[in-house]
Amino acid sequence: MNYNKKISISCIIATHKREDLLEKTLNSILEQTFHPDEIIVVDNCNSKKTKIIVEKYSSENIKLKYVPHNYGGRGSSSRNIGALYSDCEYLAMIDDDDIWKENYIEEVIKFLNEYEDTKILYTWFDYIVENGKIIDGKKLQKNLNFNAFLIKNPGAIVSNLVIEKKLFFILGGFNELIHPSYDRDLLIKAIKRGFEYNVLKKNLVLMRDQNQKRDSLINYNNIKGQLRFLRLHAGVLSISIYVKFFLKLIYQLLFKATKNV
Repeated sequence: MNYNKKISISCIIATHKREDLLEKTLNSILEQTFHPDEIIVVDNCNSKKTKIIVEKYSSENIKLKYVPHNYGGRGSSSRNIGALYSDCEYLAMIDDDDIWKENYIEEVIKFLNEYEDTKILYTWFDYIVENGKIIDGKKLQKNLNFNAFLIKNPGAIVSNLVIEKKLFFILGGFNELIHPSYDRDLLIKAIKRGFEYNVLKKNLVLMRDQNQKRDSLINYNNIKGQLRFLRLHAGVLSISIYVKFFLKLIYQLLFKATKNV
């Protein structure tokens, strides 16, 4: 591809003992029609198996970094660490069990060249359900204000996010204390500071439906994370938003918790 503007992209994968799925994710990146400039695999388990897999994929065609750490934490922590190791202008995030369609990076670079002021970009995505069937995912729309992200996520996840590295650090990266709401929180922080997001309206990511379900499981840490998220943005919440938030939490406690017993 020949474009006026050279755009460098780091692909950051946060991984946690899912070697078989990580291989599929790495394959989807290496089979891109246009490669990212580097792949950074951040392993919060310091797993020998994961390291062997990453080394297997090392080649002269693409820079691949393996970053182990023992700080624990969830994927948000590993993604923040990965950003520190990036040598590129943009960060493209992906979960270790999701897949990019083969033209993901090519379409992203084409879009960033056409809309040069874009600092935050989301694509649309599909879900892979347990039987392997692919169904439509959420289709994020442009120009939503931060209120649209306070109660639910309209499609701003992690595996469909590309963000300017400089802005990522300005925003403080992902808040590691508010799992599972850190993806929404990042965008809310950006909108509050006057940064707009853009949307590439093509389904370019395959997200595993069970991954989203796993993140939404109700447990003590999940509840703490959601309440921290609420307190963090309390200054902009109306009474109706408070009511909707707690109704959502009660619904999760009454129905989702019982389903996972």
